[in-house]
Amino acid sequence: KTWRDVTPPFGPECAAIDPAASRTLVAAGYEGAFARSTDGGISWKTGSIGDAAASTMMKGVLKNVRALAFSGKRLLAAGGQGDGFAAASDDDGATWTALDWSEGWGYNWALAVAKNALLVGGDNGLAASTDGGKTFARVPGVKPCLGVGGRFAVSPDGLRVVYSFRGQVVASADGGKTFAPLAGP
Repeated sequence: KTWRDVTPPFGPECAAIDPAASRTLVAAGYEGAFARSTDGGISWKTGSIGDAAASTMMKGVLKNVRALAFSGKRLLAAGGQGDGFAAASDDDGATWTALDWSEGWGYNWALAVAKNALLVGGDNGLAASTDGGKTFARVPGVKPCLGVGGRFAVSPDGLRVVYSFRGQVVASADGGKTFAPLAGP
């Protein structure tokens, strides 16, 4: 019925709500801008994913953060411009660690936490990690598509996942372990 503006002190590209603490909000944007609120957006503590992690990502340059997600107490971020990145924070965004993928990140558009996998989608296709982000593997059947903004939808139980990108849709019924194309218009 009613809405109120809870915009952080910069123009965010993405935001997420902590599922375990609904008044905890995070937002991120251009050049790694990051903000965290624990009072539902009334006040914000700002920082930078770029300052904390740029030395290990993109040869020292962090561009747009396009996706945020919570995995338990762990906070995840992904994005890029030209090159991409994925990163994790275990201390509410104070410090960040790069998540590496041997195939190299393209520009990442989407993140999802499913029952059995951490998923990152972007220009290089769809990557999945079943060990909390230590290693990633390409999801078969999802071809790389440059300049494609993908999005995830995950069921509350984390078992059903849908990923859409450039007019294609793939789905998983096993928490992100395997994906298959969905037929449709």
